[in-house]
Amino acid sequence: VQRFTSASPTPVPTLIPGDDKFFIEASPPWGTVTVDGHALKTLSSPGFGKPLQLSRGTHIIAWHADPFPPEVCNVYIPSLVREPCQYEGQGGSNGSPRVISFSATLGNLSQSQRTALVAVSQAVLAKLQASETALPGELYARFQPPQSATTVTVNQTLHATLHYHLDTDPNSNRSCNPYGNSVCSFSSFGNQGDCHLFCTLNFFNSSSASRGENAAWEVAAFFYPTWDYSTASGRSLAQGQPDGTSVNNLTTDYSIFLNIRRVGQTWQVSANTAASNNSVPASQSQAQACSAIHKQLTGILDGCITLTSNNPACASFENQVDGNTSYTTTEVDKVSVNWNIVPARDPAQGCVAAIVPAHDTVPATTPHPQVAYCMYRFGVLLAANSLAHHYWPDLPVADSYEQSIAQQTGAGIGL
Repeated sequence: VQRFTSASPTPVPTLIPGDDKFFIEASPPWGTVTVDGHALKTLSSPGFGKPLQLSRGTHIIAWHADPFPPEVCNVYIPSLVREPCQYEGQGGSNGSPRVISFSATLGNLSQSQRTALVAVSQAVLAKLQASETALPGELYARFQPPQSATTVTVNQTLHATLHYHLDTDPNSNRSCNPYGNSVCSFSSFGNQGDCHLFCTLNFFNSSSASRGENAAWEVAAFFYPTWDYSTASGRSLAQGQPDGTSVNNLTTDYSIFLNIRRVGQTWQVSANTAASNNSVPASQSQAQACSAIHKQLTGILDGCITLTSNNPACASFENQVDGNTSYTTTEVDKVSVNWNIVPARDPAQGCVAAIVPAHDTVPATTPHPQVAYCMYRFGVLLAANSLAHHYWPDLPVADSYEQSIAQQTGAGIGL
């Protein structure tokens, strides 16, 4: 009787390798992560440190970084078929640890804190504005209602000022995603959201060395450039003109990396415009002026793009090609080429593209490579030497002054 009436023991669920190990990402990095109420001294993430190992059962993982509200996640070991934690990304398969990724956006802040952070960030972009003189005979982009732009010839000396406008409107009609959608694709794991509310760059924020009270919250913010033109006497001729004539220039935001810190009760923001390639002079690292040319090149010119710096000017194009350098040849001679794009000494002077055959490199490995120069000035793409005009005869030709800027800028990268 006892044999048939005794309760059978409950089987213990099988623990899959990696199911009890966790990488935890958190950004902004000045916050605190707790597991079952106990604060973690260090965090580890894929590529940075060893994963955290937890016992069987239910655990509460929480994160709080003032002034953002706390985020809480319940995890189960062994894991459930459908884990309830919205912050858990893909992981725990093939023996890999599970990943919990906490991150914040502007949308998590109170209205007052959000307004304050946006104002400080816009002030950083405002400091990057630059001015240049547009001479008679030069070309500039001019908006034409209802929703187009065209090329106009300057008929008198004009004062041109380049402005940068931070776009944090979640209802913005401008696209800031490389694939034309409105979600943020910069995060390492599952942190999807509206890119206008700042994209957390988890691959910058993951290292333990980057954490602490003085650590910066690394984000990609989005902006668009405009030009103001006035006469020599100061009379306003045209304000808020686009930096280009293509539809992309009218409907696209460009990315800029911002370092954000919380000091006491205030925000501190700086732009991360450091060059990542030693061939680019430090004076040329602030290159928002180049953003529009990157957008236009993919629509007009067919070639292989080699970006020479990790600055806001390069980021918008890098996002579009997503590391893909399969752009092949020019339309005229079917010559495979590499594009190397840098700003002029003064960003308002323009942005210069030095183009060499793909078998050459920059700096060149051959003594005298054939270099074509294109120039992007006042929103207009120009052929800045005879070889560029040969490659793309439909482009307007730069005048002698514009060509001299292109030559000086090209000399700065060793061509």
